[in-house]
Amino acid sequence: PVVQQYVRYLLGDEIPLLQEEPDTIVACGVGVYAGIKERKAEIKDIVLTDVCPFTLGIAVRSETNKLNGDLVMSGIIPRNAPLPVAKKQHYYTTTDFQNTIRLQVYQGENYYVKDNLKMGEMAIPVTPKPKGEERVTVTFSYDINGMLLVTAEVPSQRKQHRMVIVGRDESTE
Repeated sequence: PVVQQYVRYLLGDEIPLLQEEPDTIVACGVGVYAGIKERKAEIKDIVLTDVCPFTLGIAVRSETNKLNGDLVMSGIIPRNAPLPVAKKQHYYTTTDFQNTIRLQVYQGENYYVKDNLKMGEMAIPVTPKPKGEERVTVTFSYDINGMLLVTAEVPSQRKQHRMVIVGRDESTE
C-alpha cells in the first residue's frame, strides 16, 4: 500500500488495478526464473536474459574538446547488451613519443567521465612513436556474475595486460 500511494503521488492519478497480490506476483516471477535456470520444458517459450545495466568504457581525449581538457567516455559495451558479452575497440596514442597509455575504466551514461563511476585503472607501456602510430586493442568481457575482464594488447610489443573488475574490486596482471 505504501508503494501504491507513492506511485499515485508521482503520477498524480490512480494507479492501474492490481489483479493479484504483489507477493503472489513476485513468487510467480521467482518460479519462472527458477524453471528457466532448470531448463524445464513447461516454460521453454519464456526467455529472460541478463543485460549489462550501464555502459562500460574508457576515458579518452576528445579532438573536439581539447580546450578544457576534460576526458570523455568511449563506450565499449553499451547499456542493455545481453550477457555474457565481449567487445573490442582500437585506440591510438594522442601525443608524440608517448610511452604510456593510462587505461581508465568507467561505468555510466554521461559524456564526461568525471560524471561517471570509475571502476579501475592500469598503465600500459607503449613504444614511443609519433602520435597515432601506436595502437592498443582494448577488449571488455562481461559475464552474468558481474565480472569484467579488461584486456589491453599492444600489437607492436605482442604483450597483453589484464585487469579483472568485480563490482568495485579490481586486480591487474
